[in-house]
Amino acid sequence: MAASFPRRSILLIALIAMGIAALLPFDQGLRLLSGGRDTLHILLMGLLALAGGFFAQKAGLTSVANFRVGLLWALGMAAYVLVLDGVLMRPMVPPTIVAFGHASLPGRLAAYMARAFNESVIYRLFLFGELVAMCRALRSGRPLAPALVLVLALLAQMANIAFNVALIEQGSISSAMLLYWSLRYVLPGVVWGWLYWRHGFVTTEIASTGVHVFLQPMVTLVLG
Repeated sequence: MAASFPRRSILLIALIAMGIAALLPFDQGLRLLSGGRDTLHILLMGLLALAGGFFAQKAGLTSVANFRVGLLWALGMAAYVLVLDGVLMRPMVPPTIVAFGHASLPGRLAAYMARAFNESVIYRLFLFGELVAMCRALRSGRPLAPALVLVLALLAQMANIAFNVALIEQGSISSAMLLYWSLRYVLPGVVWGWLYWRHGFVTTEIASTGVHVFLQPMVTLVLG
């Protein structure tokens, strides 16, 4: 895959990510690194985006936007989450998520889509991109096998869940909860990483943010 990540694209992504971080500094890993200082949190967000662009060039990843692929995956993932949360594992859905499902739809869309955008910047553009770049360097620039790419996407998303789900969980963590986290949070993150590798970073952002356009209007009906 030929590298194609223009500077203007990464600068725009960095600026958007910093703006989101100024309004919604959600990530617990960055919160720890910044010591809770908002300005440093914002700067770190920008630096991660810029570093992610550097790793993309080294890894042969692109900033391509495939709207059709992104929207199809967004729709499919929304359907998957609705079935998982509303039918298969309804008792495992946290009460805070259920309660937030009754908040105003515009507010929910803004919060979830902003969070999804920066989550992809941190854990796909930066961390996953870094892992892919390191593995390609070890292989003297040769393309990576799809199975290895999925493993790298899994590692990146597990870091995300460790910081932003497990770290803030109150009480003990049961095996049922681990299963739910794997299906609800880890699996989608692996899909988003694969989309980045296969179809470009903007495609990933379209899918991971766009899923909420399909998901959030149905959450209240499904979760009750």
